Amino acid sequence: MTIRMNYQGIEIFASSPQEAAALIRDLTAGQRIVPKSSTPASEEERWAATLAFLSCIHDAGSRGAEVNQIMHVMGVRHPKGVGSKTTIVDKCLMELGFTADSVYNNERGAEGRFWRSAPRLSEAIAAARSKLENNGTEGGFKRLHPSGELTGQPKGEPL
Repeated sequence: MTIRMNYQGIEIFASSPQEAAALIRDLTAGQRIVPKSSTPASEEERWAATLAFLSCIHDAGSRGAEVNQIMHVMGVRHPKGVGSKTTIVDKCLMELGFTADSVYNNERGAEGRFWRSAPRLSEAIAAARSKLENNGTEGGFKRLHPSGELTGQPKGEPL
């Protein structure tokens, strides 16, 4: 059995798991391997992401928002990243007294995954907008344009 690895752009082949482990130890000798860590989202970023996510679903209409639309507003590069980001949204919805199921549906069909409006979506958008405007100091986070539209992605790293 041949095991194929890629180390810093160089393809390496090993004949056994033991040889692969030894090669990895040799290649990384003296190097400190630190897993990626993510900085927790600030309160402002959490609420801005929640409002952007809910607004995307609302704006998509009856067809629902496709994964690419959700990826864009959540600032992720791969569909798998959407799930971890929606946990932030779900926690914010719980803080507002909503369940995710009462606000949006995440359905998978033949054409892919869609996020569609549930009965309390408009109510949740209003509550999230209010939280974003009134949270923090000096009247809120000030992430909304006077028209009521979100001014853009949360500052710093995408959620």
